[in-house]
Amino acid sequence: MKIAFWNDRHALLMILAAILAFLTNSILPILLIGFGSFTYFIALHRHFLNDFSPFGGYANWVTFLRLVLVCSALFYANYLSGLALGLLLTASVLLDAVDGYLARKFNQASVFGQYFDMEVDALFVLGMCFYYYLFQGIPSWILLPAIMRYVFRVTTMVFKKADFQEKKKNYAAFIAGTFFVILLLGTILEDSMRYYSLLVGSLLIIISFSISFWEYFTWQHDDSILQQRES
Repeated sequence: MKIAFWNDRHALLMILAAILAFLTNSILPILLIGFGSFTYFIALHRHFLNDFSPFGGYANWVTFLRLVLVCSALFYANYLSGLALGLLLTASVLLDAVDGYLARKFNQASVFGQYFDMEVDALFVLGMCFYYYLFQGIPSWILLPAIMRYVFRVTTMVFKKADFQEKKKNYAAFIAGTFFVILLLGTILEDSMRYYSLLVGSLLIIISFSISFWEYFTWQHDDSILQQRES
């Protein structure tokens, strides 16, 4: 319940942060609000995290390091070379595999860690899309894939369907991974290649989420399943 409570409000906060970043032409609202929301997330679950040794567990410490790397790299993005920025963010992405390994090795896997990891990924995407918009001259269409995860979360909160369970899709995971790579490569690609690779990646993300929206709003409650549960 605490995770769902935080996740819904985090999505709202990140949409607000994106609006403020767009209006002020600054990436700071995203970094400040995002880091503040994650700090609250950790504080909200401090009693649960106390059960791990060390506090929070090795995997969550790695995820926290990823969060710090993403925020630090994007804070100094306008002062770093494309290669330096790309290397810092690549390190953050590669650490994503490390936290999963540590969670399994030390038996520290948790729903908290799962959401912590996913939302750091989402912050990476949001921050990078704004980086390209603010500092690399990519048009505002790059902001659509940046906020679609948060918009989808808020949509499912407002138009709640209690029994809806989103199915894992291999193509969605492939598209997300491809977009991650495109966002990283964009830091070193030439202008035209950066533009078109980001455009293709953005279109794929938009299509993927459009399918998710369609499935959500066309989903019908299966009364037969409910009757089987009741019986």
